[in-house]
Amino acid sequence: MCNTYEIYVNVKSTVKNADKWESIIMQWIENNKQYLEANGFNDSAYWHNEMANISCLVGAIWKVGGVAISEYTTTKGGGQKDYSRADLYFSIDGIKYLVESKYLRDHETKNVNKNNIESEMEQAVGECKSIKDGYVHNRMALVFAVPTDKVQIKLNDYKYDIQVMLKINGRKNLQYDGKNYNTVYLFGTYVNTMK
Repeated sequence: MCNTYEIYVNVKSTVKNADKWESIIMQWIENNKQYLEANGFNDSAYWHNEMANISCLVGAIWKVGGVAISEYTTTKGGGQKDYSRADLYFSIDGIKYLVESKYLRDHETKNVNKNNIESEMEQAVGECKSIKDGYVHNRMALVFAVPTDKVQIKLNDYKYDIQVMLKINGRKNLQYDGKNYNTVYLFGTYVNTMK
């Protein structure tokens, strides 16, 4: 049986540099597909963790003409010396972004469902707002969600600025702990901190 992909990408025009975000996301999808194919559909980058997904996103940004680094040193919280890190910094066409992300995968202690996705998004948005970087005012809060095949996510139930789905059809090889993980969702909320 041949593997096929089902892809859905929606980037709202209200996102600053929306066309570039769409290019970045399409390349993120290509990076995930390349990883899947290189591993005979027996492993996926998106399943592993938040940083694996950020790594694919960093690669995507470079491939579409931007520059990016993960674990960008910045300050968060109330004081100027509360050094911390943003998950991602990038610049493309003169527009700079800081990104905070969360990762959610079905397992024993937490499930991928609407409440948990919204909770993770609230945390990511809060972290975006807590960054004290006067240089980069555009922020994006992202949630990578990896449900088992038994979980049905209805994209119409969400109203985020970015909504993405990559699903592998045709094989059930992406099994971990006896469960199938053939789909990854990416949700994003644009946060502008310019006052």
